[in-house]
Amino acid sequence: FGSAFSIGFDGTNGWSQSDQGIRELDGAHLSRLKQEADFSSSLNLREKYQNLRVIGKLPVGDHQAYVVQGNLSADKRLERLFFDTESGLLLRIFFRETTPLGPLPEETDFDDYRDVNGIKLPFSVLHLGSDRSYKDVCSEILQNTPVDDARFGRPVDSPK
Repeated sequence: FGSAFSIGFDGTNGWSQSDQGIRELDGAHLSRLKQEADFSSSLNLREKYQNLRVIGKLPVGDHQAYVVQGNLSADKRLERLFFDTESGLLLRIFFRETTPLGPLPEETDFDDYRDVNGIKLPFSVLHLGSDRSYKDVCSEILQNTPVDDARFGRPVDSPK
């Protein structure tokens, strides 16, 4: 609590910065960051996943959800997607991350959907993982807003 942490991705390289300094991300961490940064990947599930099928219904919070299972086309990892039975909005993505300790659960929950220029977007995203858990909460989402590329670059190490 109270310590600053940031993470960045410039399209190729990933990094994290904390009170202990800056470190480059690689392996599974970089792969996960690349997936999280690809906002458009969820627009075409048939390209992102193979063998998609509905396997049942389960509760997610106060909602009933259709559970859709499929393998990621990129690395064949099995994921489960939970869609609200009333709105059709994505509520959760669940998978097991392969680690040296065995498969560990990873979950992302989407909540507080609001209309942004005719598109429903989650303003709250909870990431629960074996090595980190955090919540992204947006107060505002802007589309097609210019952002300086420098914001995505690795910060410069400060002298100790």
